[in-house]
Amino acid sequence: MRPVPAAILRRLLPLLAGALAVSALSCDSSRLISGVYRSEDSVYIRDVAGFSDGCWVELMLAQFGPDLTGIVRVFDEDQFIVPATGMCACRYLEDGKVVDQDLSFAFRSNGDCPGSDQTPLVIASFTFDKPDTVIDGGSGEYLTGTLVVEGGDRTTASTITLRRVRAWGDLSSDDLLCDDPLVHGEAASGLVSRGTAE
Repeated sequence: MRPVPAAILRRLLPLLAGALAVSALSCDSSRLISGVYRSEDSVYIRDVAGFSDGCWVELMLAQFGPDLTGIVRVFDEDQFIVPATGMCACRYLEDGKVVDQDLSFAFRSNGDCPGSDQTPLVIASFTFDKPDTVIDGGSGEYLTGTLVVEGGDRTTASTITLRRVRAWGDLSSDDLLCDDPLVHGEAASGLVSRGTAE
């Protein structure tokens, strides 16, 4: 095998550097949406027990290229401390997908309590928004969209805004657990076997 002449290597080096930069950027963008988001206001979903009176929603999202997985937690108050009463407070995402800055997923309306696989799905449709200027000192990264019960009318649904409160790198293993005692603290590593996007 003959060595490659230095003149050819000098021409190829900028192309290789460019290819590496593009691949590095694509790895970063494959986690663009990952993190923890919390609702700015109480969330209402028509015809869904617990949500019809309003509750506070936290999303723990993990993006892997075009696939999205995670946990939906539901709370009775805006401090995100007291889990919702009268329903399972923890739900696993199903069929999560990301296309550019738009994401969609579903979760069981009654959470992941025993027997909930027979309850209707709630269909989520959100857009990731990162404004150029951050005014309040927060992350400035938001999801805006709707949550509608399966078969519901998205055009009449209220718009929901969730703000990213932690990035993917700030999550601990405790964030990946379902705290609902009925789900027995199942780890998020079990999400893959629970019907995530394929």
